[in-house]
Amino acid sequence: MLPHWRSLCRSQGGIDTRVRGLEVLGPKPTFWPIFKEQLCRRTFLFYTTKAHTWCQEISEDRVQLLLLFNRLNSALRHEQVFADRFLPDDEAAQALGKTCWEALITPLVQSITSPDPSGVSPLSWLLTHYLENLKAARSTKGWAAVFNSRVRHLSHLLVHVDSSSPEPEELKPPVKTSE
Repeated sequence: MLPHWRSLCRSQGGIDTRVRGLEVLGPKPTFWPIFKEQLCRRTFLFYTTKAHTWCQEISEDRVQLLLLFNRLNSALRHEQVFADRFLPDDEAAQALGKTCWEALITPLVQSITSPDPSGVSPLSWLLTHYLENLKAARSTKGWAAVFNSRVRHLSHLLVHVDSSSPEPEELKPPVKTSE
């Protein structure tokens, strides 16, 4: 006859520990703080690079602003799905979301609202064309209607951007401190 082993399940420190026959007391080590730091650092670098690339494209061709809503929406949706599936808690998801937002959204908003050498910002240019196309969009279902729809989507997204100027230290990825 096989001996009966009792299986205990304890969740301490973020890791489930299953031990047969005895109970391990005390917190278990977890790698989450290290993983969180690396995840935020790599997310910051990735989205900073994306933001820089998109800003360059917009400065070369202002029509690229029309693609910005879909790009931002896709990136933010991707991060949300990742957070929902893989991150252990809301605090971790918020840390990743804040990192993504600061690395991607903040530089893009600054870039599209800053005037170029001619004194007109890309966003101002876009809104001017939107107003010019408003009458044409109502009468036809062509390019003007698509243009105006994309401008409205982008404007709706930009309304939710925090316009307060963050401290420079807040925009940096977390730095590992040696103890």
